Formats: sequence, structure tokens, C-alpha cells
Amino acid sequence: MKIIKQIIIKTLPVMAGYLVLGFGFGIISEKNGYGFIWAFAMSLFIYAGSMQYVTIPLLVSNASLVTTALTTLMVNARHLFYGVSMVEHYKDSKGYKPYLIYGLTDETYSLLTTTDVPEDANPGQFYGTIALLDHLYWIIGGIIGALIGAGFASGQEIYSFFYSYGIVGLIGIIITCGLISFTTYKCLKIICKNKIDNYDDFLRIFITVCSFALLALAKIS
Repeated sequence: MKIIKQIIIKTLPVMAGYLVLGFGFGIISEKNGYGFIWAFAMSLFIYAGSMQYVTIPLLVSNASLVTTALTTLMVNARHLFYGVSMVEHYKDSKGYKPYLIYGLTDETYSLLTTTDVPEDANPGQFYGTIALLDHLYWIIGGIIGALIGAGFASGQEIYSFFYSYGIVGLIGIIITCGLISFTTYKCLKIICKNKIDNYDDFLRIFITVCSFALLALAKIS
């Protein structure tokens, strides 16, 4: 848990930048006719900030594969040099190495080269978690941007949906928010109380708690 907290704090500056940049990309993607699915897919599979922005005009102009390939090479050639300097960092990463190579961006590179791996941490897992969080920040930013660009999150559509159900719709959203908040609170309480630092232990305890709760409800009914 301590290591995960350290990683999250370390990646907060990247989150601030990636959410904004990904948000901008999502809006541009949507406004050029490439909606939510395209924004999500490009953020997931291309994951190259500046190149994703360049990809939109390339798609709009029906650029050839040769033009696209050469442009990509020129824009992202710097990663060839990044990769060489990461050989030593990745030597003990084992199965995490393919994703670490794929997820190497400017910001992730700066974090990985300036952050020491804790003595009790697995280097591959430690570096992989940093890279994965950065990737998720970018994807989330892109999705939010695409949704807002399409008008789905402007507020008007959300209001119209729940207003059509009147007071029942408002009660429904209040109950849903309450259940989500309660579940989040209980999960955090389990993690803190049992000092959990991995998913296996959390799932084992969480499933056990849920099972006892269901049995208790069954007896009451």
C-alpha cells in the first residue's frame, strides 16, 4: 500500500498534464468526425501524444501509408534514444518489459529515470505501475474530451434524461451515488485496516466480507 501511494503521488504531475492534453485530443478527434471509439482506440494503441494530434489531419487528408510512416518516424524518433538509455533500468523487468517499452513516453521516461525502486519492490511491477497509470491518465483524458466534444457531458443531455423520469429519476441517481460512495468507503476501510498492498489479498477479504453479508441478509429475510 505504501509503494502504491508513493507511485500515485509521483505520477500526479503527469496526471494533471495528461488529462488536459488527452482532453484536447478527444475534442479535436470528435470535431473531425472521429468519435468516442476512435479517441479511445488511438489513446489505447497509439499512445503517442504529439503523434496522436498529428494523426487527425493525416486521417482527414487521406494521407498515404508512406507519408504516415515517415511522419511518425520523424515525430517519435527521439524514443529510439530513450530506449537505449533504459536498457539498464529494464534489465530485471522480465515479463513487464514489452509493455514498458510500449508505454515509454517523455513524461514516463522522466519519472522512471528519476525514481529509485524501493528495496522491497519488484522493479518490473514498480516501473510497470508508473507506466500504466500514466497510460490510464491519457486514455481517461481522451475519453472525457470526446464525450464533451460530442455533447454527451455538457449537462443538457444528462438533465434531459433524468428529468424525463421526474422525481423517480432524481431519487435513482441519489441512491446510485450513495451506493458507489459507500462501496468505495468500505473498500478503502478494508485496505487500511488489513494493510493490503496487492489485489489478491484485497479480493480474498472483499469476497469473504460480501459472502458473510449476503448470508446475514438471507437469514434476516
